[in-house]
Amino acid sequence: MFNRRPQCAEGRVASLGAVEGQRVARGQVLAWLDAPEVGHAAADVLRARARATVAARKLARQLDLEKQEATSKNAVDDARAEDQIARADLVAARTLLSTLGGEEPPAGAEAQASLVSVRVPVRSPIAGVVAQRDAALGAPVSPDRTLFRIVGAARATVLARVPETSAEPAPGAVASLHARGGGASCPATVDGSLGVVDEATRTVALRLEPDASCTWLVPGGYVDVAFSTTPAGAAPQLVVPREAIVDVRGVPSVFVVGPMPEQFVLHAVRPGPGAGPEVVVESGVDEGDRVVVAGALLLKGELLRAELEGS
Repeated sequence: MFNRRPQCAEGRVASLGAVEGQRVARGQVLAWLDAPEVGHAAADVLRARARATVAARKLARQLDLEKQEATSKNAVDDARAEDQIARADLVAARTLLSTLGGEEPPAGAEAQASLVSVRVPVRSPIAGVVAQRDAALGAPVSPDRTLFRIVGAARATVLARVPETSAEPAPGAVASLHARGGGASCPATVDGSLGVVDEATRTVALRLEPDASCTWLVPGGYVDVAFSTTPAGAAPQLVVPREAIVDVRGVPSVFVVGPMPEQFVLHAVRPGPGAGPEVVVESGVDEGDRVVVAGALLLKGELLRAELEGS
């Protein structure tokens, strides 16, 4: 998801056109601001435009006189320099007005009327949903204040941080996303690395593209990320649910269902690296073995109790 915060010029909120939860299109007006600063910038554009018009006319007259050999070369050069300066000032004035979010006043008599009340639109930078509205009618605003928070749901991106000492998954590597506290999960693909080590956490940020099934992701939320430890082209590895592995006398172990009813055999295993709800098991179990998950801790307690009673 993308989070965007439309910025604004300094002024006051004149009207509001969007509420929280509303879907908006890119460029849609969210609010209008009364911005005196923009009015001054618009007036500067009018003055610069008038000077540019006069300078252009002077240059045209000097060029006509030059053809008739009725003026001096210095006069033509002065008129050309004045025209260039006037056009440069107009470009600068227009740039400032555009930066403040204002629109250039129309030409002619309508220009003066447009300066009576200069209103600036606050537009949505992306298509999405208004997740937060901090604007209030009549409230003062400034360029460093956020009025709206727009969440675009068209595309989701996850940033995963891995220790700088860990092997960095290559683009295209498969990962799985898991909701904090368990529950929802979905696959994702590594899009690439930001290539910068965070000085505070000593981690590298990876950008992941979630699968279309990751509809449960919410902007700003946290997820657990598990990367596949199987290299491309390698044989599949055995995995077991993390809850199935219990520590028995300091040895990672699982209980495998035996051939007889209610028979469970303890197997010492060697877990591989990784995080998430499933663990790669490098040895100790074979493909097809049925391991106990929900009752593993209960079986461990029964085993230790039986050992104590028999000692």
